[in-house]
Amino acid sequence: MDAPEIDYRAELPPHRQIAAWILAHIEAGDLRAGRTTLPGRLLWPMVLRMYPALRIVKAGNRDLAVEDAGPEPGFPVIVHNGTGSRHLFPPAVAEARDLGFRLIGYDRPGCGGSTAMPGRVIADSAADVQAIMSELGIAKMAAWGSSGGGPYALATAAKLPEAVTAVCLFASIGPYGMLAWTSPMASAAMPSARRSAASSKSQGGLGRASVRSQR
Repeated sequence: MDAPEIDYRAELPPHRQIAAWILAHIEAGDLRAGRTTLPGRLLWPMVLRMYPALRIVKAGNRDLAVEDAGPEPGFPVIVHNGTGSRHLFPPAVAEARDLGFRLIGYDRPGCGGSTAMPGRVIADSAADVQAIMSELGIAKMAAWGSSGGGPYALATAAKLPEAVTAVCLFASIGPYGMLAWTSPMASAAMPSARRSAASSKSQGGLGRASVRSQR
């Protein structure tokens, strides 16, 4: 089946171009029927345009792969992603710019384009952040950590107290062994968690509609 005709306008954000392409094929029944796959020659240029240009920063004799979403006058926020990737979520970048923030991400050692650092510990991330700040001419910044990146954001704030003005964690993991699922506290929380999950599932359509209405 021929691919549906889609207007890939240059002014349309790349992540929305990809979503539009996938949605059009789902509506045509192609993806469910396994009749098509995403064309690499179309998909990858759009994916690459989703992210800021790669920048290599030196940390001693190691390379750190960095993305600086700008704008330069925005207040810098170092983003510690859960997967260790430098890539920044395009909608978050757009909202941050609107609010006057400048998101900066980097590949942790051994991830993506950053040189491996055998034996490293979470606290070592502060030296990498310091190298990034020095290269970009930044004196003050905030730290943001999500999922597995939460401990790295906390380490950055703890090790660089004069430079990090604030730290924000989103769905961060906690210290290992602090709250085992067999502990009385966790056991007491489980019924409430199950009720919340069941409620979210039953109201999924309503929740999605609410999110769409806020876009």
